[in-house]
Amino acid sequence: PNMRIGHLWLAATCAQLGKIGEARTAAAEVLRIDPQWTNNRTAGTIYVFKRPADAEHLLGGLRKAGLPD
Repeated sequence: PNMRIGHLWLAATCAQLGKIGEARTAAAEVLRIDPQWTNNRTAGTIYVFKRPADAEHLLGGLRKAGLPD
């Protein structure tokens, strides 16, 4: 329950599927675990994708879920 990455991927996945309520619940867990989380500062430095479009898709999901930039 305290592993941030699982909640991050769940938030992004649910958001991209249009399940915004579930996405926001997962995003709230991310912020509970790591109150300093931001998409730009943290996600931009830990996720490395071969295709930039994949990174933007993930970040777009995190934004839709309500995680701050």
